[in-house]
Amino acid sequence: MASSATTVTFGLSGQVTEKLSNTNFILWRTQITPEIRGAGFFGYIDGTNPELAKQVVIKDKDGRRRPSQIPFTPSGSKKISRLASMFSSQSLSRVNNIRIALANAQKGTQSVATYFAHMRSLADELAAAGKPLQDDSELISYILARLDME
Repeated sequence: MASSATTVTFGLSGQVTEKLSNTNFILWRTQITPEIRGAGFFGYIDGTNPELAKQVVIKDKDGRRRPSQIPFTPSGSKKISRLASMFSSQSLSRVNNIRIALANAQKGTQSVATYFAHMRSLADELAAAGKPLQDDSELISYILARLDME
């Protein structure tokens, strides 16, 4: 009687539209994290799940069980930490640029609604980068500081 084997395939849903590049780590991380959570693998990245086995038992052609080593690769949490540290200086630079943009934004000829939406989007970018404004009053201060007398 032939033995049956079950194959399990894991994958992401394909909702990630950004490919990781030198300039978009924050956006990429924001998109990929829910995908990994949805697939049930986030525990391997944040370290709450134990690492996968480094050794498995296989059966050879004669039916004998033999241990087989899996080549070592760093755990998911170590890989994400390496990615984060690799992109951290660029991310810090991006956060600083967003804060400068908030401080220097002017309403100009934009409608008030457009100006507010632009300021809100900058605040949202900071939050996505993990460096949110303290509260809405901080955003209001940025908005009011650069309004003209109109």
